[in-house]
Amino acid sequence: MDLCLRLAGQGAPVLWLPDPAVIHQRGEGSHTPSERRLRLSTVSYLRFLRRHRPRWVLGLRLARLWLKALLRLPLQPRQSAAVFAATAEALTTPKERP
Repeated sequence: MDLCLRLAGQGAPVLWLPDPAVIHQRGEGSHTPSERRLRLSTVSYLRFLRRHRPRWVLGLRLARLWLKALLRLPLQPRQSAAVFAATAEALTTPKERP
Protein backbone atom coordinates (compact mmCIF):
# COMPACT_ATOMS: atom_id res chain seq x y z
CA MET A 1 0.00 0.00 0.00
CA ASP A 2 2.81 2.38 0.91
CA LEU A 3 4.54 1.79 -2.44
CA CYS A 4 1.30 2.36 -4.38
CA LEU A 5 0.65 5.66 -2.60
CA ARG A 6 4.21 6.83 -3.24
CA LEU A 7 4.04 5.93 -6.93
CA ALA A 8 0.65 7.56 -7.36
CA GLY A 9 1.97 10.69 -5.64
CA GLN A 10 4.70 10.88 -8.27
CA GLY A 11 2.21 10.52 -11.11
CA ALA A 12 2.82 6.87 -11.94
CA PRO A 13 -0.23 4.84 -12.93
CA VAL A 14 -1.36 2.47 -10.22
CA LEU A 15 -3.55 -0.48 -11.16
CA TRP A 16 -5.93 -1.89 -8.55
CA LEU A 17 -6.91 -5.50 -9.16
CA PRO A 18 -10.10 -6.87 -7.58
CA ASP A 19 -8.78 -10.33 -6.65
CA PRO A 20 -4.99 -10.44 -6.42
CA ALA A 21 -3.44 -13.69 -5.22
CA VAL A 22 -0.21 -13.73 -3.26
CA ILE A 23 1.52 -16.88 -2.11
CA HIS A 24 3.94 -16.64 0.80
CA GLN A 25 6.54 -19.28 1.36
CA ARG A 26 7.79 -19.38 4.91
CA GLY A 27 11.38 -18.34 5.21
CA GLU A 28 13.80 -17.74 8.04
CA GLY A 29 11.64 -14.93 9.40
CA SER A 30 9.13 -17.56 10.49
CA HIS A 31 11.64 -18.76 13.06
CA THR A 32 11.92 -15.28 14.58
CA PRO A 33 10.39 -14.93 18.05
CA SER A 34 6.80 -13.65 17.95
CA GLU A 35 7.70 -10.60 20.05
CA ARG A 36 10.21 -9.45 17.42
CA ARG A 37 7.74 -9.99 14.56
CA LEU A 38 5.08 -8.09 16.52
CA ARG A 39 7.48 -5.21 17.21
CA LEU A 40 8.57 -4.97 13.57
CA SER A 41 5.04 -5.12 12.17
CA THR A 42 3.84 -2.52 14.69
CA VAL A 43 6.69 -0.17 13.80
CA SER A 44 5.87 -0.58 10.12
CA TYR A 45 2.15 0.02 10.74
CA LEU A 46 2.73 3.17 12.79
CA ARG A 47 5.25 4.59 10.30
CA PHE A 48 2.72 4.04 7.51
CA LEU A 49 0.05 5.87 9.51
CA ARG A 50 2.44 8.77 10.24
CA ARG A 51 3.22 9.18 6.54
CA HIS A 52 -0.18 8.72 4.97
CA ARG A 53 -2.99 9.35 7.46
CA PRO A 54 -4.11 12.42 9.44
CA ARG A 55 -2.81 12.78 12.99
CA TRP A 56 -6.21 12.02 14.50
CA VAL A 57 -6.27 8.63 12.74
CA LEU A 58 -2.80 7.87 14.11
CA GLY A 59 -4.00 8.91 17.58
CA LEU A 60 -7.07 6.67 17.50
CA ARG A 61 -5.21 3.65 16.20
CA LEU A 62 -2.39 4.20 18.66
CA ALA A 63 -4.92 4.36 21.51
CA ARG A 64 -6.41 1.06 20.32
CA LEU A 65 -2.97 -0.58 20.16
CA TRP A 66 -2.07 0.60 23.66
CA LEU A 67 -5.43 -0.44 25.11
CA LYS A 68 -5.06 -3.93 23.67
CA ALA A 69 -1.49 -4.14 24.94
CA LEU A 70 -2.54 -2.98 28.43
CA LEU A 71 -5.38 -5.51 28.57
CA ARG A 72 -3.04 -8.24 27.37
CA LEU A 73 -0.24 -7.27 29.77
CA PRO A 74 -1.02 -9.73 32.61
CA LEU A 75 -1.27 -12.74 30.29
CA GLN A 76 1.23 -11.82 27.56
CA PRO A 77 3.76 -9.38 29.04
CA ARG A 78 6.41 -9.90 26.35
CA GLN A 79 3.98 -9.17 23.51
CA SER A 80 2.71 -6.07 25.31
CA ALA A 81 6.28 -4.88 25.86
CA ALA A 82 6.94 -5.40 22.15
CA VAL A 83 4.04 -3.09 21.27
CA PHE A 84 5.25 -0.40 23.69
CA ALA A 85 8.82 -0.66 22.36
CA ALA A 86 7.57 -0.46 18.78
CA THR A 87 5.56 2.65 19.60
CA ALA A 88 8.61 4.37 21.05
CA GLU A 89 10.74 3.36 18.06
CA ALA A 90 8.19 4.42 15.44
CA LEU A 91 7.31 7.76 17.02
CA THR A 92 10.83 8.89 17.94
CA THR A 93 12.36 8.41 14.50
CA PRO A 94 12.07 11.38 12.14
CA LYS A 95 9.10 11.27 9.79
CA GLU A 96 10.26 10.37 6.28
CA ARG A 97 8.96 12.25 3.30
CA PRO A 98 6.93 10.19 0.80
